[in-house]
Amino acid sequence: MLQSLHVHNFALLEDAHADFTAGFNVFTGETGAGKSILIDAFGMVLGGRSSVDYVRSGTDGLWVQAVFDISSQPEIKALLNEHGIDEDDDLFLKRQISAAGKSRAFINGVQVPLAVLKNVGARLVDIHGQHENQDLLHPDAALKLTDAFGGDKLAAAYAEYKKLYDVYVALEKHLRQLEEENEQQDLLLDRYAWEIKEISEANLKLGEEEGLEEEARLLQNSERIMQAVNTAYNHLEAEDAVLARLAHVRDQLQYAARYDSRLAPLAECADSAWITLDDCRGELSEYMASSDFNGERAAEVQQRLDIIYRLQKKYSPTPPAARPCSH
Repeated sequence: MLQSLHVHNFALLEDAHADFTAGFNVFTGETGAGKSILIDAFGMVLGGRSSVDYVRSGTDGLWVQAVFDISSQPEIKALLNEHGIDEDDDLFLKRQISAAGKSRAFINGVQVPLAVLKNVGARLVDIHGQHENQDLLHPDAALKLTDAFGGDKLAAAYAEYKKLYDVYVALEKHLRQLEEENEQQDLLLDRYAWEIKEISEANLKLGEEEGLEEEARLLQNSERIMQAVNTAYNHLEAEDAVLARLAHVRDQLQYAARYDSRLAPLAECADSAWITLDDCRGELSEYMASSDFNGERAAEVQQRLDIIYRLQKKYSPTPPAARPCSH
């Protein structure tokens, strides 16, 4: 029940206070007396439309306060508790509008969002008038009136129903959580199965990466290797190359050693060097004959390394760490 309405600096009203009693209360007065201004102020304190135009000229702002007796309205007290507002039998609603247009709303001295004030106000008062929405048009209005008409008996039944319904909602929520968790587990198992299959099909082997990298380096640099080997071979094999010169040195020392035995060790040394280099020349010749760049093999090696690198990046720093997943 509305107990009092206090309006300050609202439109033409500097300060007005009205007290109400139980039963039927009437505002009377001739046209222009300010009845509609009080109704506008009352609507605003309930969370209705506000405007800086309502602020009385020459003032810093306006405020409107309404006091209600909610001792017989437990649903209002429950709503206040939901928003963390202390409740009592007296309910104080207040709305402030500054001259700059800033709006603030209060319930029992606690500042609240306008939506909360509007929600509480809608449950307290129904303002009937031209172009105004009426509470009876709201879908849940008939249900509220029916519940109120049922009295304590219906209230007790509703309380029991709400208790059971809350349990049902909690169980349903828990069931949905379990179903979601189960679905996530299924997705995780599918992912693991696919990853195990991918790793198994790669058929990784210990030490494979190092061997392939060495082979890849060899294949990638085969042209430069063959050029260097060919140059070295020519320096040994050419008519005026190292072997020929060394053979001439060896022959001269052997000839001289016939007359001076002190030169015999040097002749043997030259001969040993010639034999070593000649063996080197033969092996270089065999290397050049057996080595041939294989572009197809180079592509195979690089493709295999790409698979290993991709699995390393996806699963672990080294292929051996990924392999146990397949067991």
